Amino acid sequence: QEPTTTGVPTWFKQYARTVAVSYYHYCGTCSMKEEGGGDTKWVVDDEFRVRGLHGLRVCDASVINQVSTPTALTCAALGVVCSSLIIRGSDGDSDKKRL
Repeated sequence: QEPTTTGVPTWFKQYARTVAVSYYHYCGTCSMKEEGGGDTKWVVDDEFRVRGLHGLRVCDASVINQVSTPTALTCAALGVVCSSLIIRGSDGDSDKKRL
């Protein structure tokens, strides 16, 4: 049900819409391909490459389904893994050459 805003000045409503932010860390919004899985609904492969876009990788909390540790730690670990993949040039298709 929509909250009532009767009696709230219009300027305050606009101000609240402009400055309000969420501190919620979104996880699992970018499906990652499971190793050996036949699922065709994935967006990112196991090396963080975005399906259908050459040279783009997504490496943040959106690629993992559940986080049982603080998201900052999990994302830092993902960053280490992804940077290693980029540096070594996974599958012979080196992103390093394109940087």
